[in-house]
Amino acid sequence: MVLSAVQSSGPQTSIDPGAFMMLFVVIGGVVAAPLPGKKTDAGSSLSAARLRVHRVDWQRIDRAACQGVLDGADGGLVNGMMRENDVRNVHQSRIALVMDALGRSSSPMLELYAVVENSYEWKGLVLKYFHEVCLLGYAEINERFASLTEKGSAVLEGARAEGFDPAYWGFMERRMHESVSAVCPHCGNTTHTHFFRDDYVCSGCSKRVRLQESEALILRCSDAHLRPRMAASQ
Repeated sequence: MVLSAVQSSGPQTSIDPGAFMMLFVVIGGVVAAPLPGKKTDAGSSLSAARLRVHRVDWQRIDRAACQGVLDGADGGLVNGMMRENDVRNVHQSRIALVMDALGRSSSPMLELYAVVENSYEWKGLVLKYFHEVCLLGYAEINERFASLTEKGSAVLEGARAEGFDPAYWGFMERRMHESVSAVCPHCGNTTHTHFFRDDYVCSGCSKRVRLQESEALILRCSDAHLRPRMAASQ
């Protein structure tokens, strides 16, 4: 399924509305279910999507995370960045991320799916937030075409002006969808945790360890266990 959202005067990309609606049927109530505390007023702004200017080299951390391992110090930096984003900020930033792809990419859904690779949970969230963008009046589907509305374009430009960075938010989504196996600096055992947790109790020595004190952090997609098993010969 390929969607394209641009200004009304620009090119549009066709979609199959029947197949699109079937995807929403599959995920059912999850698609339309509102998040606790979020506003669904179509006139609301995305001011909460503004991101603080970071002195953290998150691009370097992202490259290291792609190799599957971070050190404890970098894990502490990621934890700090997560603490800066409350539920509303995460929600608004996801809306802005979807709108940015719709307004810029010729294959927005494929681009959005690739933000967090191999995650079924993330694909469901992409569909959920695309649906919400339409409900808010920020995008519309006419027959076989999808495009940002005038309101949507204005809101997206406002979010960008306030500092929304899709590349940075993609980094945040990848970290939010990763599970972490922290290596204890005291006994070497690994303990399952997540970046949004400041500390954990070691499964080996039972000591409480701050995430940033870990010897190493082994990463994987949090729903990797749902992926089809690879053939033994591969």
